[in-house]
Formats: sequence, structure tokens, C-alpha cells
Amino acid sequence: NLKSEELCKVYHARNLGYAISSEEELKSIREVALRTGVLFDPVYSGKAIHNFGRHLEDEPEKFGDRVLFWHTGGLFGLWDKQEQLKALLDANTIDGRPDVQPVFDSTLTSSAKL
Repeated sequence: NLKSEELCKVYHARNLGYAISSEEELKSIREVALRTGVLFDPVYSGKAIHNFGRHLEDEPEKFGDRVLFWHTGGLFGLWDKQEQLKALLDANTIDGRPDVQPVFDSTLTSSAKL
């Protein structure tokens, strides 16, 4: 008899607060977008993917070979962060192309775990 609490772990990822993004969160959003083509909003799912990556790095033993991150949308939150994201993108280019500096452990981002 397995209980749902044994299958799901809830992490609080609000960090600086609602709709307030840290530079690290925005870097995580940028890295995932450049590596996978999947966009995350900075209000909800961006904070979640940032913290998810941190937990994958810090506690890999708690995760199995297959990990599911359920992306629920929310891309409209990106509009409010245009200036922050533009500055981050402009600062991280080589010859006008994105220079992807891993925010997460490269073994995680190169596999299907992220």
C-alpha cells in the first residue's frame, strides 16, 4: 500500500518572491531554452526548473533514471522580464551567437534528465 506522499515531494521555489527573478533563475531559463528549445516563464515554471536542476545536482540519489518535470505553461510572464533577459543574452554571446555556459551539471543537461 503505497501512499501518494511517498511518490511526490513538494519543494517551495519562490526564492526572491512572486515575479521577482534572481539572475541565477534567469540563467537557468536561458540555458534550458538554448539546450532544449523549451521556454519557461520566470514567475512560476522558471523558478521551478531552476530549483529542480539544483535538487538534481545536490541530491542525485533521490532521483531514478527517469525524471518527469511537468511544464504547465505560463510564457506570458516572459514579457515583464524582457530587459533583464536581453541584458543576460547580450552579455553571453560570442560573435553574436549564444555562449551556453552550463548552469547545471553538464551530465544532467546532456542527458534526458533535464
